[in-house]
Formats: sequence, C-alpha cells, structure tokens
Amino acid sequence: MGRARAWLRLALMQKKMADYLQALVEHRDTLLSEYYEAHSLMMSDEVIIIMGLLVGLNVLDCNLCVKGEDLDSQQGVIDFSLYLRSSSRSSPEEDLNMVPADQSTGQMTAVLDQKNYIEELNRHLNATVGNLQAKVESLTTTNALMKEDLSIAKSALLALQAENKMLKENTDREAINGTSDTCSTTSKQSGDLSLTLSEEIRKRQELEKEFELQMCLKAETEMAMKLLEKDIHEKQDTIVSLRRQLEDIKLINLEMYKKLQECKSELT
Repeated sequence: MGRARAWLRLALMQKKMADYLQALVEHRDTLLSEYYEAHSLMMSDEVIIIMGLLVGLNVLDCNLCVKGEDLDSQQGVIDFSLYLRSSSRSSPEEDLNMVPADQSTGQMTAVLDQKNYIEELNRHLNATVGNLQAKVESLTTTNALMKEDLSIAKSALLALQAENKMLKENTDREAINGTSDTCSTTSKQSGDLSLTLSEEIRKRQELEKEFELQMCLKAETEMAMKLLEKDIHEKQDTIVSLRRQLEDIKLINLEMYKKLQECKSELT
C-alpha cells in the first residue's frame, strides 16, 4: 500500500494521473479483462468521464515528501464538509436546524478529530524545525572548525615558503663560497658541495611537493566551505519555509477552535 500511495502522489505531482488512466484504458482488453467484468465501468466507454475528471486535478499543485511519512499506514483525513455550503441553503443557522442530533454529534466528533490531527501535525512540524536547527548549529560548528584548520594550513604554507627561500639562499651562498676556495681543496669541497647540493635539491623537491599538497588541501577546503555555506543557506530557507507552514497551521488551528466553540454554543 505504501508503494501504491507513493505512486499516486507522484502521478498527482507530475499531473499525469489522467495520462496513466488513458494508457490503461487503451489496453484494457489485455490488462483489465482479468480483473473487471465486461459490463463494468472500467471496461465501458463511460470511463472517459473519469478521465475528464482526473484532468481537472491538474489545476492542483501536489507535492511528494517521503521523509518522515509512513505511507503503509492509514493517513488521516480532514473533512471539509462542515465548511462547504450549497448555494440553495440560506444560512448556517438553517443548516444546523435541519441537521439531526446524531449527525450533529458526528460532525462534532469529526471537528475534534480534525483538531487532534492538526495538533499532531503541529507537533511534527515543531520537531522537524528543532532537528533542522540542531543540524544548522552542527554545521556552523563544523564551519568554524574548518576555518581554523584553513588558517593553520595557511600558516604552515607560509612557513614552508620561508624555509624554502632560506634553503635556496644557503645553497647559493655555499656554491659561491665553494668557488672561492683554494685549488688544493677544490676537489674535496666540490664533492662535498655536490652532495650538499643534491641533498638540498632533494629537500627542495620534497618541500615543493609538500607545497603542492598544501595548495590542493587549500582548494579542497575552500570547495568544502562553499558547499557547506550553500547547504547552510538551503537549510535556513527550509527552516523559514517550515516556520511559515507552522504559522499557517497555527492559524488553521485557531480557526478550527473558533468553529468548535461556535458549534458548541449553537448546540447548547
């Protein structure tokens, strides 16, 4: 049942319910003959009327939110018949006079059920808002920690650059000093300088690799910061939307309470 309800909501959201029924009716001889009698409504030409009524549902905008919904269980139904009045009736007072006592009690029960459903929905929305606020606080803390890590990485990068510059200066200085030595020690010092130079070159290459690694880390950190800020903005927009929905639910709850008080006063 949960999959069926999800499919129906998805079809209403995509405004394709009438198209699906039309495709089903076009192949009814092969698909529906096993489940419906030959004289049933689905096998007759009058099913076009149902298709036309389903086309009228396209004027409604439906949404599908699977998160937090138990589609396998029975969904609560809000009865709006108390707020719908035929044009042939003159006033709500006459409608109440025409309603029997048992039906009035049933309507009162329906109003109370609707009130309980709206209160439950209100609690659900409050819990959702609380969870989103906790997530926003967690993301804010993570953002601050990532900023601290980024500043530490920048400091380490500057230190590596300064050390690299110092090593270059030492290498150049040692090379200049090596050329000014006497001829008797030239060969020995040349070998030592070659070893030192190769070691310095190796260190320089390692530092350059470390520098490139730090640059990649910096780029990844900046990208993560941008994605985190985008996610925070989206969560904030969601919280604003949920707060608006909560305000709407509170207004509906207040109207329902006023209607309930009016019904009680009229019944008494």
